[in-house]
Amino acid sequence: MHIAFLSYYSGSVKRGVETYVSQLSKRLVKLGHSVRIYNYQDLKSVGSLPKFDPAPDIVIPTNGRLQAIKARLWCLVNQKKCFISGQSGPGADDKLNLLTFPDAFIGLTTYQCRWAKAFNPLVKVVHISNGVDPEVFSPKARPLSLQIKSPVVIYVAALEPIKRHHLLIDAVFQTSASLLLVGKGSLENEITKACQKKLPGRFQIISASYAQMPNVYASADAAVYPTSPWESFGISILEAMATNLPVVATNDPIRKEIIEKAGFLANPENTTEFANAISLALKKSWGNIPLNQAKKFTWDIVALKYHHLFTKTT
Repeated sequence: MHIAFLSYYSGSVKRGVETYVSQLSKRLVKLGHSVRIYNYQDLKSVGSLPKFDPAPDIVIPTNGRLQAIKARLWCLVNQKKCFISGQSGPGADDKLNLLTFPDAFIGLTTYQCRWAKAFNPLVKVVHISNGVDPEVFSPKARPLSLQIKSPVVIYVAALEPIKRHHLLIDAVFQTSASLLLVGKGSLENEITKACQKKLPGRFQIISASYAQMPNVYASADAAVYPTSPWESFGISILEAMATNLPVVATNDPIRKEIIEKAGFLANPENTTEFANAISLALKKSWGNIPLNQAKKFTWDIVALKYHHLFTKTT
């Protein structure tokens, strides 16, 4: 079966969606499928379609909005299947995705599946999460030599408003921990200034390639994820847990489902509450609880579920 992923930013940036596309594609090939990723070199804009060659059996648009609409129309005209994964999270973009009436909408959590079914009960909704490669992200990884002292909490996220770094900085200020921020974005200068003011000598901001990330996680003692509640998932949560790091994250149904007993949930808008959760996470002995939780979400499991979905609906 030939599958086409439309992923404009694949090859130019490495975020959750791009990781999803690359990791899933590799495993679908191993399961006998033919896969092509159409990126910015093939697409004139985020909302455009490529010249399919060869014509795919299944199209999976990942950039939403106009791209999703055009992909669905192309599939209807050509009698092909269109599947959309809810990487945008419960909100306007995924509402639009659901209104294109794809052959299946893939919810990343049971919470998102319930939300999708409630919004458009006429669309088939399937639960398949994102994943992690436990052979790559492992407690065996060698830590980097950082400029900051232990204990270190790590936040892997684009330096953008949705990631709410300002709340995290205020929370870490109330602890004895150092903060390691990993990512790039439009708020880099603003976040750097805030850290210099609140956390002098206790922060470091770096960027790293996907290949370097196992060593980056291994340099920390706990991970944090104070993102907005409507964010769809958080692959970096799985990567941190696979490195056997506990996670302190936003107290919402999505993060609760991913983390379970492998960390603490708190309200980042209450920075004292979030700070206390960080301190408790650093003090607690976790054993292999985070690692075992991450193993429930491997990319091999995810790919097999997609394989079954494809073979049942085509």
